Order: sequence, then structure tokens, then C-alpha cells
Amino acid sequence: MLFTPDELLLIGTKPFFEFYWRHKSRPKGRPPIPVEVRRVIWEIHVKNPDWSPGRIHDQQVKLNITDVPCENAIRKYLKHRPPSEPKRQAPKGRAKRYFGFLKGHGDRIWGMDFFTVVTWLFRTLYVLVIIDHRTRKIVHVAVTTNPNLFWLIQQFRESTPFGEGPKYLVHDNEPIFVAKQFQKLLRDSGIKSIKTSIKAPWQNPYAERVIGSIRREVLDLNPPRSQQYLEHMLNEFIFDYYNVERTHQGIGRTTPVPSAEYPPTTMAKTKFEFTPILGGQYHNLRKVS
Repeated sequence: MLFTPDELLLIGTKPFFEFYWRHKSRPKGRPPIPVEVRRVIWEIHVKNPDWSPGRIHDQQVKLNITDVPCENAIRKYLKHRPPSEPKRQAPKGRAKRYFGFLKGHGDRIWGMDFFTVVTWLFRTLYVLVIIDHRTRKIVHVAVTTNPNLFWLIQQFRESTPFGEGPKYLVHDNEPIFVAKQFQKLLRDSGIKSIKTSIKAPWQNPYAERVIGSIRREVLDLNPPRSQQYLEHMLNEFIFDYYNVERTHQGIGRTTPVPSAEYPPTTMAKTKFEFTPILGGQYHNLRKVS
């Protein structure tokens, strides 16, 4: 016995209770992620360093892995921590009513817009993008140096084979979009044209957003050398990665084109096959076990 009863009465029992409860109540935190799981997270991060922790999480859920850590846990174990995907702000006023229309008719709306790309030799190329609001699938993409009316009509016909098309088409007030011949084509196809207001790109949100994604994820990292090279990059990015592999927040963190179903596995027992996209800029994930 370290202290006699008389000595305890003299010292008092308060310091002993403080030490006992301080030791018992010390924060322990969450248990660390197993080493095998950390290895998988790091392997995916090395192959796709621009993926946010949320996208790493979503890609593993898409592969039907049952014990995927949450986004914050994944971020903690990344050496280079990419920023999280920005959260959307709720629209207000007029924007709220307009987005209510887009949401209510999203399964029958497409968005269309142009954007420009400058090559290494300072040649300006024009890219047409058409996106389905419901699935976020890029329906059609085309590149030209001279976006005239006849070219646009041909591209729109190629994007709507066998009469397949939307009920509404959202576009801005570019002269080529509001031309009588193109508007007549839409009416003859049973499509209603929705023109955005002047200087209001927010009224064509999905087309503007996908253009921003193409710029950030492809063009800012790899400026094109020529029109043929740009067409090759866009086709590979869109039809081999964006539509079939890249998850989207707006559609429940799934892919525009439904992906294959995999049997459930744990992270420690899962092996991946990585397919390079755009020369290794990104890698598609396939579960091989």
C-alpha cells in the first residue's frame, strides 16, 4: 500500500479521482483503417491523382465493394489531398422556378452549346456538345473550324437517329441556333426550342457544367495540336471514360451509361485492373476478383 489511511485523509482523494477519470475519459478516436484497405486507396490515388476522396469512394461503391471507407477517412490517408467536389447551393427566386421546370421535365430535355479551343498554332476550333439532362450522358460531340448552319443541321440529325430526341432543347441565342432553318428542323422533329436569356449561362446549366469539366479534366492538362488530335481526345474521354466510368453527383453518384454489375467483395480481397485513358492521364477501374 502506497499510502496509509491517515495519509490519504491528509492528502485528500480528489487528485486520485481526477487522475482516474482523466485516464478513463481520454479520447481514443476512430480505429485506424486496416493496412490492406489503405493499400487499395493509395493504389487508386496513384493511378488517378486528380480524383477527389468522394470520387474514389463512389468508384469503389460502383464496383460493389462492401466495406468502402467514408470520404473523410479516405482523405486522411492520402498524401496529396485533392479538394472535395463543391456542394451545390439551392437556387432562389426566379432561378428556383426555372430549375423546377428543368427537374420536372429532365427526362425530356437536352442541352446544347458551343465552346472554343485554341491549338498550339493558335488556330481556333469550335466544339459542339449535346447533353441529356436526365442521364448526364453526352449524346453528341463534334469539332469544326467553320460552324455554319448546314454543318449544325447535319450534326443534330446524327444525334437524333430514327427520330430519337428530346421534347425540349435548351440553347443560347447564338445566331446559328436561332436561325430559321434550324428552328424549322426542331419544329418538324417535334422538339420545342428553349432559348436562354441574354448573358444568362446559368439557364443552360448542364451544358455549361460539362464544358467546364472537359476544360478542367482534358484541355487544361493537354492542349490539342490539331483538329484531328482534339477529336481523338474528346471521343476517348467522353465515350471511354465520361459516359461509362465517371460518377456524377446529380444522378445518385452513378454513371450516365449503366455500368456492369459485380459480385460483392471486400477491399482487402479485391484486385483491380487499370485501363489507361488519354495516355495514362486517367485510369478506368475493373474488378478482376
